[in-house]
Amino acid sequence: MKTEQDHSMSGYFYNGSSSARQKVVLRIVQKTSLSDALFIIEHEDLTTQSFQSHEVSAQDLSGADSSLQMGPFEFEPLDGQALRQLSDNLDLRLFKRSYLFKSLFIGLCVTATAVFCFFYLLIFIVTPAITPTIANMLPEDILDKPSEVSFKQLERYYFKPSTVFIGRQQHYIDTFYKTYPEAKQANLKILFRSADKIGANAMAFPNGVIVVTDDFMELVASPDELNAVLLHEWAHVKHQHALQQVIQHSIFAAGFFMVAGDLELLTDSILDIAPALLVSMQFSRSMEQDADNFAIETMKEHGKDPSALADMLLKLHMSGLDEEHIDDENQGLGLFSKLLELLSTHPDMEERVEYVKEKTLL
Repeated sequence: MKTEQDHSMSGYFYNGSSSARQKVVLRIVQKTSLSDALFIIEHEDLTTQSFQSHEVSAQDLSGADSSLQMGPFEFEPLDGQALRQLSDNLDLRLFKRSYLFKSLFIGLCVTATAVFCFFYLLIFIVTPAITPTIANMLPEDILDKPSEVSFKQLERYYFKPSTVFIGRQQHYIDTFYKTYPEAKQANLKILFRSADKIGANAMAFPNGVIVVTDDFMELVASPDELNAVLLHEWAHVKHQHALQQVIQHSIFAAGFFMVAGDLELLTDSILDIAPALLVSMQFSRSMEQDADNFAIETMKEHGKDPSALADMLLKLHMSGLDEEHIDDENQGLGLFSKLLELLSTHPDMEERVEYVKEKTLL
């Protein structure tokens, strides 16, 4: 059992409101342990200020610049080593522990910040910048099989035969290929499907299959409106946007590839996650703008008014469906799908409409 001890030292007292300091004497009255010690500041005008041990923390006991923090106040001993010697002679483990915890907390904050910055740069800066190069290094047909698997999943659970008249379907397809013959040479396959759970949508698979839903066709007023969206979807195929997205979501494999150049590991990772990603994929802001630009420029080259794309996007937005994909309760991807949604940088539809209108006027 420890008896009461009284120790004192001279130093400077800072009141926290200015850099001015006052010469004072610090008395530490330690009773049974430091946990119930009393820290008393005695000023030259004989006034005193008292602090309980829980109000006091140490600032760097390892060097000559040690000090005590007392709420908003600070005590700095005249002899820089005095406080450390006192902590060695008395039961001042609380000081050491306070400094250790503070140092540990600062270290953890610095480490967490560094880790966050690293992954932010890797996910949102480095990986998107390098994925086009990586995509060009991979086989062009790498996503053909995953595309077939994803399409079969949609056919089984969401797609039904289209109710759009066969003659109308073929008319729109023939008009598109006649207007844009280069699209026919790209071996695109345009399909129409009824999909109540998906709604008004047009989606492209990496293997060149473009699916247009019946709800989408109800919004179409002219071949140019459908053609504009088909060109947009073709751009996603042509520019390998789906493959780039899959590479970005294979972030760890992509990072390892950047360091070690293991193309086989990256390929296996892509094939593993691609089917699930293709079912619920949303393209990034830059990819959507790239596809919109492609559609606008291609329509201009063929003497068509690209405002049809803005009109179609506006109809989608006004329909309230805004390119929605499968409902979360039906898609069966659970937490993984939610995480992808949180990480998505998919642009707002109103923003896209305004962007297309501006580009149309140029």
